[in-house]
Amino acid sequence: THAELYALDAEIQAIVHVHSAQLWTALQHELPSTATDVAYGTPAMAREFLRLYHETDFPERRIAVMRGHRDGLIAIGESIAEAALRILAYRDGCRPPLTAHQPDSRP
Repeated sequence: THAELYALDAEIQAIVHVHSAQLWTALQHELPSTATDVAYGTPAMAREFLRLYHETDFPERRIAVMRGHRDGLIAIGESIAEAALRILAYRDGCRPPLTAHQPDSRP
């Protein structure tokens, strides 16, 4: 999954994967989310993130819930600090603004 995300966009330089029952429960219907029947660490999960990237606002929100990976969330950023701060902002009750995303021109 991580390799697929890095390959999608040159701006993705860091991925933070956390577990939080509170965030997972609260945000799974608000944020882009993978299907519940897709397990983490599988090719199907990698395909789910490709789907989220192309069919949802995941590139702008830069955070997603893994519904098939209990309590799991992933945030992306240009740095570890950026990705981690996105998760912390949600934890602290803030809703960070959407990121101005410029898709990579690679096929």
